[in-house]
Amino acid sequence: MDIKKIGIATTALLLCANLPMQTHAMAAESKQVYTTKAESKLKSNLEEGQGSFLDVTDYFSVVPGKSSSIDKNIVTITPDQKQQVGGLWSDSTNKVNLTKNFHLEANLYMGANQNGADGMAFVMQNDPRGNSALGQLGGALGIYGSNFVQNALAVEFDTYYNEDMDRDVVPNREHMAITIPSADSTLTHHALNILPEGVHFADGNEHLVVFDWDAATKTLSYSYQGYTGSYQVQDLQATFGSSEVIFGFTGSTGSEKNLQKLKITELQINGISPELALEINDTKGNNNGKAEPSETVSVKNTISNATDDATSFKMEYG
Repeated sequence: MDIKKIGIATTALLLCANLPMQTHAMAAESKQVYTTKAESKLKSNLEEGQGSFLDVTDYFSVVPGKSSSIDKNIVTITPDQKQQVGGLWSDSTNKVNLTKNFHLEANLYMGANQNGADGMAFVMQNDPRGNSALGQLGGALGIYGSNFVQNALAVEFDTYYNEDMDRDVVPNREHMAITIPSADSTLTHHALNILPEGVHFADGNEHLVVFDWDAATKTLSYSYQGYTGSYQVQDLQATFGSSEVIFGFTGSTGSEKNLQKLKITELQINGISPELALEINDTKGNNNGKAEPSETVSVKNTISNATDDATSFKMEYG
């Protein structure tokens, strides 16, 4: 049965002691083909009844030989040291299709040193270097400079005003903006938001950031601490050199430093946005997924998709 939203209740007789009931959500045949590791992980999360992002190492990796590191679902982009640069990219062999919607949420921690530097950036890119692509340190945020990340669009969270690069940031304070990375010494900041005087990204706290790609309008938008911005791409080929990209985060320090890290909390790729609600109740009313031998249990499983263009799913019990 192909479904977009369905609730199923059934009764089963368990013959084995402490046998957990298992459900499986499988992609139905469709003209949309989902093959990336990220999508596979999302589907496996359905099977596990979790529906959440657990371990970034399943389909992300840090730029080798640089400053970033991963500990389960916590990604340190730069340690609290000077002259650092690093990045995190999704699997370069399985790219995201920009003809479908994309959604990512993460908790950003940009340090506790209000006089520190330099910031982080979210980047969608199709650089020939793949997940080894990285720009320079310091004010370049790991995306700009002579070895800038090519065929890219970035959302920068800049904790340090650089007079040469940030000339259009007036007044000259910390800021967030959408940019097109290049080797130019002066940047053009789109969807620019400037923090008030005395307000800093590095406040010692985590803050939720949300990124959305609207495939219909080819628009990238961000939301962070009440600030929002968006940028419309006129031509995918001209901007990215393709309709497919990888994505991730970069960051850097320079003559000043800060611990900069993140935790990805939600990810929707190519329209896949599954949510699973699972209830397994035994005779005693316990919802623990287990039952005694020969005990009758009630299973109710609900799958829903939060996005309109998500694929259908097939329910199977085993």
